[in-house]
Amino acid sequence: MKITTITLFVALNFSAALQAVTTNIPSSFHGFWEESEVCQALLEMGTPNTGAVISATTVDGYENHCEVKAVTEHTKSNVEVSLECMQEGDSHSETLELRSFDNKYLVISRDGDKTWPLVRCE
Repeated sequence: MKITTITLFVALNFSAALQAVTTNIPSSFHGFWEESEVCQALLEMGTPNTGAVISATTVDGYENHCEVKAVTEHTKSNVEVSLECMQEGDSHSETLELRSFDNKYLVISRDGDKTWPLVRCE
């Protein structure tokens, strides 16, 4: 019984470690995310203001382009994304927490600062 418990514990931890080692943002977070009242205008301009354009391997903001380096999935609706970014000719690393609500709203946390709930612009 003790060996079975240890084997199960190791298997579950190994599975969690594999899940954490990914370089793609899950598709449920992909899209053009912005504040609802300016969504249509910014979508037509093709650039977000306070929001982000998210794909599997990039996160783009206002005058900011980031490449995904690592993604840790805490839950289906909460991921942490490590990025290497270029902004105004300078590069820097940053980590974002993305939290999705009902697959309609997104909150982005950067260094503890959160955006207002963003909507997926379509």
